[in-house]
Amino acid sequence: MSYPTPASGVDDATLREALEAVGLPVLAGRLDEDAHWALQLSPGEQQRIAFARVLVQKPEWLFLDEATSAVDEATEARLYHLVRERLPGTALLSVGHRGTLRPLHGRELVVRPSRADPPPSWRSPADSPSGAADRIRRPARTLSEAGVATTSRRRGRA
Repeated sequence: MSYPTPASGVDDATLREALEAVGLPVLAGRLDEDAHWALQLSPGEQQRIAFARVLVQKPEWLFLDEATSAVDEATEARLYHLVRERLPGTALLSVGHRGTLRPLHGRELVVRPSRADPPPSWRSPADSPSGAADRIRRPARTLSEAGVATTSRRRGRA
């Protein structure tokens, strides 16, 4: 949980408190245990460990990609509220497929094609002069339609 800080750089009380905050108090007594944790912990527990690491490291920027896909919706909301409460100055960007992420963020990032982009087209490899498949262009969608929500907790920043 201390990564990238050396283990000696974070006191045990801080680690225990972070584990308790994310709902993993049973692991607080196992800090000195060496194990292959990816095999022992469920995906949801691993995701909660990642949130505990966030609480310990206190990053200025936090990029989350499907960070709560393996936990239930109530836990997802609790983890996001915990980060907002404990790290109010952290800029947060989330990518995910759950619609439940949208209300946990204050802003959305919308991506649109430029006006110079041609309309979407599909071409077969035979239509290409070189015989290779052309790049397929897909219609742009908002990130929120793709399940992406964004927010920034920093004043004056988008």
